[in-house]
Amino acid sequence: MGAIGCAVALGLCAGLLAMGAVAVGTARKGTRVGCYLVAGFCGFVGGALGLSTVAVLVSVAVGALVVNSWASALKRRFARLVAEAPAIKDYGLRHFKALDKDGDGILTLQDLAAASDDLELGATELQILSFMFSHLRLIGHVIDTNVVSTVAAFGTPVEQVVEVYGIDRDDLESYPERIKATYHEAFGKTRR
Repeated sequence: MGAIGCAVALGLCAGLLAMGAVAVGTARKGTRVGCYLVAGFCGFVGGALGLSTVAVLVSVAVGALVVNSWASALKRRFARLVAEAPAIKDYGLRHFKALDKDGDGILTLQDLAAASDDLELGATELQILSFMFSHLRLIGHVIDTNVVSTVAAFGTPVEQVVEVYGIDRDDLESYPERIKATYHEAFGKTRR
């Protein structure tokens, strides 16, 4: 592999590693930190590998491109969540009683799955239910916890706390504002 090929591979590795900074921090600040990590990682490893300055700069550019592309995709995903939030709220509140199969005032994964099987739904309704199902943690809140015991490597017992989420009417009512606030915190401005 030539110096430029090595630099591109190094940049890709650095970019993938630095994406963690974007995920851990807010996207706006995390992207900047991620690019700093890319530059430092590429400079250090590139120097250790004996790459030329041009090759190290190519690796930095590739890594920064990976980080910025990932942050842009994350921003588009959150913008979609903000745009769809009012429809989720409206549908959920309008059909809450039919969706709440056990009548306990909380929509759980089981309620949503049963509703999608029981109700005669059009494509839009099925899409909304699927969205609620896959975004239960964002829309709802923790309603219970379970402790799961397993055995790890070398017979070491491990206990893991699993949170169970559900959606009540208050969660649906506040969801559009909460997701908009999350978007604002992560990206610095609120989409309308």
